[in-house]
Amino acid sequence: MTEEGRARSPLTETATHTLVAGGQDLVFGLETTASRIAHLTAVDALTATLLANRGEEAERALDLSADVTADHAY
Repeated sequence: MTEEGRARSPLTETATHTLVAGGQDLVFGLETTASRIAHLTAVDALTATLLANRGEEAERALDLSADVTADHAY
């Protein structure tokens, strides 16, 4: 799927804000690892910003998501 295709997915149609990041699918290697690290850094920065700006409300949402995903940790 192209980046443009991801920007028009059912999820993005219901979202208030959308951040689309993607690239060409590559064979596992240094480029793939670097790309994943860049995406993880962006998600971490967004999470930290939301926590700082939304305070207690964001903390509750983060705790809820941790509770939901805890049963699926491997």
